[in-house]
Amino acid sequence: MDKRDYLLRLEAGLKRLPESERQDIISDFEEHYATGLEKGLSEQEISRKLGDPGTIAKELVAEYRIAAAERDRSFSSAVRAVTATTGIGIGAVVGLFPVLAAICGFLLLCVVPILFILSPLTLLRTMPFYDRTDVLLYLFLSITTFSLGVLMGAGLYSAGRKLAGWALSLTKSQLESVKGDQR
Repeated sequence: MDKRDYLLRLEAGLKRLPESERQDIISDFEEHYATGLEKGLSEQEISRKLGDPGTIAKELVAEYRIAAAERDRSFSSAVRAVTATTGIGIGAVVGLFPVLAAICGFLLLCVVPILFILSPLTLLRTMPFYDRTDVLLYLFLSITTFSLGVLMGAGLYSAGRKLAGWALSLTKSQLESVKGDQR
């Protein structure tokens, strides 16, 4: 594969990165070609030594997502880092299975506080207006379920930040492991 084809495939794999980041990476690879040509290597030999541009692009996207998640420290950026890393190959998916299972479980748990927060609407809608003792019971239940939903949401927010940190550290180690296996 010549330089032009290699860089086109690399750039296609990097399309999820910001333009400036993509151009920096492409210019770095152009420098690799310039250095290799100065040493008397052909473009095909340089391409072979650099490795598969698709795999390199996936690794670079995963590294970018991990770095962004380390800066941001949010659950959503950690999920993006995990999904970018699983795109590298089956080894990464198998290694990140505990993280993927934890993320799915966490997302399912997030439904509970939402239901608790919204449940007063259902309770108040079905509340009988003719018996005053039941009205107080329905109001009490509405306030209680709403409060429990808010407390659960706050707890899950805190747990989500901890889960993001754990997922990020495991994702980084898995990326390094997969990169080591490929080389």
